[in-house]
Amino acid sequence: LTSVLSIERVILGGRADFSAKKNGKYYFSYDVQINNARDTDVEVVGHLWEVVDSTGKRHTIAEGDGVGGNYASRMRTLAAGDAFRTQGQLISPTPEANAQGTYRVLIRGENGLETEIETRTDYMGLSAKKSVTHVPNFVADPNFS
Repeated sequence: LTSVLSIERVILGGRADFSAKKNGKYYFSYDVQINNARDTDVEVVGHLWEVVDSTGKRHTIAEGDGVGGNYASRMRTLAAGDAFRTQGQLISPTPEANAQGTYRVLIRGENGLETEIETRTDYMGLSAKKSVTHVPNFVADPNFS
């Protein structure tokens, strides 16, 4: 299912689709586009992907420096108005879950000052059932954001 969210004029759009079931776990492929709608450069310096399964349990799938996914730990600078895409994989122990990707972004101001923000996808419903168009929100923890 698709998600779009804008924070500080850094826009993330993403989707995740079921790809396989292996060893009792459900694998989903994600595709995220990060857009810099600012007038100055930004740099993606970190990532965190979390899945909340259908029992309400939270799982950290990936966390670290850089963009993550197919970019691994590489940082990525985006000029004003630029965008790029990254892909990766999410894993859930249940066939339905919710996922959210958070990216740490360094904003470079015209005056030389740098500010780090967190920008993220909105919640993405994951479902191993191809016919499902809406996944209930299993996020039981109000601090999950």
